[in-house]
Amino acid sequence: MIIILDGSKVHWYDYLYLFMFVIHAANASLFVRAHFTTPLDPCVILLFSTTVLYQIIKRIKFNRGFVQLLVVFMGYVLLTAIIYVNLAPFFIVQWFLTFYMAYVICQGLGRQLFPLFETIVFHLCIISLICFPFLIIAPEALIKLVTRFQFSENYNDVMEVLNCVVYTVIPDLIYHMDTEWHLFPRNCGFAWEPGAFACFIGLAIFCHSLRGKISIKGNLPMIVFLAALVTTESTTGFFMIGMMALVWVIVEKHYVFALLLLPLVSYVAALPFLGAKFDAQVVDLEHSIAGGSLSGERLPALYICWTEFIQHPILGIGGKNTWYEDAQIAVFSGIGTLFARFGLVMSGLYWFIITKTSKLANAVFKTNNGYILIPCILALMVSYNTWNKPLFIAFCFWCIFTKKEGLYLHRTV
Repeated sequence: MIIILDGSKVHWYDYLYLFMFVIHAANASLFVRAHFTTPLDPCVILLFSTTVLYQIIKRIKFNRGFVQLLVVFMGYVLLTAIIYVNLAPFFIVQWFLTFYMAYVICQGLGRQLFPLFETIVFHLCIISLICFPFLIIAPEALIKLVTRFQFSENYNDVMEVLNCVVYTVIPDLIYHMDTEWHLFPRNCGFAWEPGAFACFIGLAIFCHSLRGKISIKGNLPMIVFLAALVTTESTTGFFMIGMMALVWVIVEKHYVFALLLLPLVSYVAALPFLGAKFDAQVVDLEHSIAGGSLSGERLPALYICWTEFIQHPILGIGGKNTWYEDAQIAVFSGIGTLFARFGLVMSGLYWFIITKTSKLANAVFKTNNGYILIPCILALMVSYNTWNKPLFIAFCFWCIFTKKEGLYLHRTV
């Protein structure tokens, strides 16, 4: 048994099972990035076979909520297939497998999903903070070490990304660092880039907040999380934490503090390095509108998705390829792809389910901090298109997928 941060215990296979999905969602190697490019990808086979084994060990059965979700999803797929004359079987298989894996995660862990995820990210943050000084004072030695234990081939054609499962090094961020806006090389942690690492930290802080009042004094996990967040120098991370803080002061009814926090958030948003990044993306957007080369940066990505969304605003396009997929344009806006592909109806249902999960978390953990999940997922989706990973679907659909037995009891799984 393993003792996790809330003081309860989990089996070693619970830890390893969720750890596998955390690394999968971190997207830092070619192996995990091959997820669902074809049904026979080694990553898909590993995730599916491990999930089946875990389901057998935990004796998990399918509940009514899971079946109802699949019925609604198939109804949507069939409706869009009739409209667009495109059944898209691979799209169906992809989402069935994703829902299945997310369901088994929630059923197997129940309420322990949150403290166990927090514990895993806490351990990975400690590793990142141990490696970070070497990133500054001895980068070549760290690069050699990571290369020696590199998990799989580099996936990036533009820059080298070295990953040894628990830590990632991008040499370009060290040797070609923008010294005007960054004080030191940015820490990627176990993720594919610093901003993604910051998102995992933000989600771990949300999980921590479910256990009681958010405090730094004498609180080792929060100290580690915030220290690791600073080393990312991530605009996405700062945005996420700012949104989480704003929601927290509102749900705790600290309205005066909320009014004081707004100017601070505005000041952070106006920092020069943020403005420079925004200006660069505006230029990319102008090129997109003018018909020039299209990029996957956040602002152009939202525009690209918007052009698809306004053509099919109600139902989206279902399993049919978007025009930017046919043009082989990589779009990294999660919120954009959600609305472009699923339209207002299914996207609205998605956010409704997240709200229900927040409310259930409030009831189970006797807190109001469950609502912090909403800005967490929103910030993640604004910056990255990883919202459809089984790990994040498990967080969002927890209210439907989780086991109800012992949900309100603090005990081991």
